[in-house]
Amino acid sequence: MKTKITKMDLFTIGLIISTLYIMYQILRKVLGGSWTGEAIIAALLVMNITFTIKNMKDISKLKIKQNHLQKQFNLMAKDVKLLKEDVHELKGDIKVVKNDILNIKDKVLLIFKQLEKIENKL
Repeated sequence: MKTKITKMDLFTIGLIISTLYIMYQILRKVLGGSWTGEAIIAALLVMNITFTIKNMKDISKLKIKQNHLQKQFNLMAKDVKLLKEDVHELKGDIKVVKNDILNIKDKVLLIFKQLEKIENKL
């Protein structure tokens, strides 16, 4: 299975590598020096800004996905409301059909009684 590496993946990989490099320089500074303190602070500020930008991009993607889901849920809610109205109408229709069947049953029973009377006469 081939996986596609996006620009954001490359950006994240670069961010991780540069973070590790800055951590290495901080460790060297603690153990005896490499970069100056100002250079380390500047690098940390750049990393902070970079992480902030990455987080903003991620949040904007999530907002877009959330908006899409919100629209889908609204459409689904409308469909459920229409379905509920249809079910309510069907309940009324079923009651009417039930009453019609009961009326037909009564008429059939009446016909059977009349047929019995005719049979008895014969």
